[in-house]
Amino acid sequence: MRALLLVGLAATVALSSTPAGPSSLGAGSPPDTLDGIHEAIRLIRDRYTGASRSASARGNRGAGTQDRICDAGEGFLCHGGDPDRGECNANVSCHPTEEFFVEGLLEQAREYPTSGFLMGQAVYALTKFGHIAVADDLVKTCQAQEWWCEALRGYVLYFFAPIQVAEARFRTALSEAPEEIRCRWEDALWLLGKWDQRAGGRESLPEGREETASWDCATRLAASDTLWWWADPLFSTEGNDRWATHIARAVGIQLYEELRRSLRGSEYPQDVRDHDWAMRIRRGPWDSYERLAGWSYARIWTSEEAARYHFIPDVEPGDLSPPRWRLEGDIHDEGYTPDYGPLFEIPVQIARFRAGDSLRVVAAGELEGSRLGRAVKADSHLVLTDAPGSLPLHVRRETRRETPVLLGDVAPRTYVASFEVITDLGVGINRQSVTPLEVSGPGLSDLLVYAPPQGLEADSLLAVTPYMLGSPRVEEGVEMGVFWEIYEAPEGETLTFDLTLERESGGLVDRLVGLFPGGSQEGRGRVRWIEPVRGATHARGITLNLSDLRSGAYILSLTVRWPGQPPLERQRAFTVE
Repeated sequence: MRALLLVGLAATVALSSTPAGPSSLGAGSPPDTLDGIHEAIRLIRDRYTGASRSASARGNRGAGTQDRICDAGEGFLCHGGDPDRGECNANVSCHPTEEFFVEGLLEQAREYPTSGFLMGQAVYALTKFGHIAVADDLVKTCQAQEWWCEALRGYVLYFFAPIQVAEARFRTALSEAPEEIRCRWEDALWLLGKWDQRAGGRESLPEGREETASWDCATRLAASDTLWWWADPLFSTEGNDRWATHIARAVGIQLYEELRRSLRGSEYPQDVRDHDWAMRIRRGPWDSYERLAGWSYARIWTSEEAARYHFIPDVEPGDLSPPRWRLEGDIHDEGYTPDYGPLFEIPVQIARFRAGDSLRVVAAGELEGSRLGRAVKADSHLVLTDAPGSLPLHVRRETRRETPVLLGDVAPRTYVASFEVITDLGVGINRQSVTPLEVSGPGLSDLLVYAPPQGLEADSLLAVTPYMLGSPRVEEGVEMGVFWEIYEAPEGETLTFDLTLERESGGLVDRLVGLFPGGSQEGRGRVRWIEPVRGATHARGITLNLSDLRSGAYILSLTVRWPGQPPLERQRAFTVE
């Protein structure tokens, strides 16, 4: 990748050489001013050489002037947790040359506003030392290449403005950036799969990167567009803060890499750069550490605060379907922590029905037993999306119950369904794929399970949805309702039903009792009955007596037959607790 900023400018390099920087990537852009760059590098080296001398004087180990780990886990945070600082000394919150260093860079950037290198390093120093307002004023004067100035403006906004504001700047910047920058910064394949950065040394890279290293830019960006779509934490809110955070990390890493090149005087080997990129792009700021067994000083970066949740779904790099979401990750996963409170993965039951030529989706979320169950009220959303930026269905309700239920109709296609419950105590999320039902010809809906109240006539979907379970999970000794619809069975025909209950581990249950209007059926794990067709949509709800079931996982299967029609089958897994 072409360097954005200064590459390989050592103290002995003649000032007549031309550095590669953001301002040199586009025709007609003014070049970086070499006098200004020379002065900036002097400031940077003086600051880090001073840090090294200070550490040596206090007896700290580690000969290098950078990459020594600050023990944030013990409360010592140098330079706001930024990864380019030296190891912190006890009772020292930041390097004593901070003012000199920041003011020197700020002066140079103001004097040479056309220099992408100076502007970038000044913004980097100001933000990491907490001078956000000064950084915001400075980037407004940026006269380097416009895409780079926009990227820096977005980077500063990321630290104090609503994240959607920073995201808008980043999107403008990348729309005008060189292709190699877009391919590097927007590449989500670095985030796929688990990766133990402790194993394999510097040569070890995440499997998503290793398996796709030969892919061209267009292929990488196409796959990344899909992954970013799926990784949006909340479809119900504007923007994609997971993508915006990724780009903010990319800008920060770019600035950090330039700082390291300036100190070293030459480019680092590609394997070192890739390993560092993988660590920082997957986990974000250095904010927590884990000591390695058998080592007094060796520690591994965990970033548990900045990377608490896992939003990129689990997929194979060469096959992005089907995506499997899991909110909870660990240090082996990519991660990100939104600023809108704790997140919880909540159980959700989704069932599909026909509504004319549309797909009807009904979903219920389970808040009981979680922290969200104590919320005074919840803003619940059911969102179905079929492409980036496309939300064919968004149903929203204010709910005051522990099992919010939402229903909507949509065209029969494959969707990502996101159930999102936003409360003052946190956010509940469940995400899964939804495939369509056939909208014509004989058919059978999903099995919807519910908690049947006394005297309920379960003869329509709208009658049972208020009692829908947020998850197919019932307590021992209770009854469970099951509802379904049959479509386009011939009028006057007789339907034969077989309802079977098996343990997930195998084998029919010893006894199953199904309660029907006017009677009941009992059998060893299976009940069978017949009834005449009632209209083009034949709705049926029954109640199962589960009093004899032990705790465990079960599979409920329904088979429907009539003469001349192949059997229609549906299953619903549930647990008894």
